[in-house]
Order: sequence, then C-alpha cells, then structure tokens
Amino acid sequence: METAVTMAHAMGRTLVLPPEQQMYLLKDGDVSFSNFFPLQKIAQEEAGIDVITMEEFLAEHGITGNLHDQTTGKISFPPHNRTDWNGRKNDARNELSPYLQSVAFVPNDWDPEKCMAAFPSTADETSVDQLQAIWDSIKNGQHGFPPW
Repeated sequence: METAVTMAHAMGRTLVLPPEQQMYLLKDGDVSFSNFFPLQKIAQEEAGIDVITMEEFLAEHGITGNLHDQTTGKISFPPHNRTDWNGRKNDARNELSPYLQSVAFVPNDWDPEKCMAAFPSTADETSVDQLQAIWDSIKNGQHGFPPW
C-alpha cells in the first residue's frame, strides 16, 4: 500500500480503494481493509494525497459514461450499472475486475519484471531533463540497469 500511495502522490493521481471485503482468515467481527490502512483518514490529514472509494469512482466516472472500452472505444458502464461492490467478493472478482481491466489503459509492452517507475525530484524542467539524461545513459550502455 505504501507503493500505491507513493505512486499516486508522485503522479498527482487519485488512489481508488478496492471495494470493502471480508479479509482472509479474519472472519470474526467487522475487520476490513480500512482497519489496517485508514487511507481516507490519511488523505484528510495529508495534502497531496487524494483517495476515493471504488463506489465513488464508479458513480463519478462509470455510471456517467466517462469510461470507454479500450478495444472498441465505446462507452462502457459498470456491470449491472452497479456502483456498490462492497462485500461482493466473488462478483467483484468475476465481474468488476474484468470490467475495470477493459476500461483501463495498459501499454502492450509493459512488463513489471522489466520496467521501473522513475519520477523527477521536482516539477522543474531541469529535473525532468536530468532524469531523461540518466535514462539515456542506461539505454546507451554507459550505466547498467539498476538492480531491483
């Protein structure tokens, strides 16, 4: 979760939380993801971290016709026009997950075993140029690819 929050913050993006589900092996009581990662509270306290629930995301973008199937380009609404997938683990896995994959952009050549994320140290153009120069030197064999 630290990585997801850090990347969302670094890219100026909003982190969309997964639907609330019962956690594996914690079947007693009302223990959920938010008990371990109170990200909505953290977002209220920390500037630059934006967090919404999956229900909010689907209501704002899915139901309103703002999401498009990446293959056909046509507007794609959530399965059954449902926004609340909380507590529906099997439905979320079998219906919501494929839907989200169909409306998300994932580059064809992206491979998590061969890629890494890099962010300039500031928004200043010189920081971007420095990062590009480092990448160019790696591609040209002047420096080895950094180890994991």
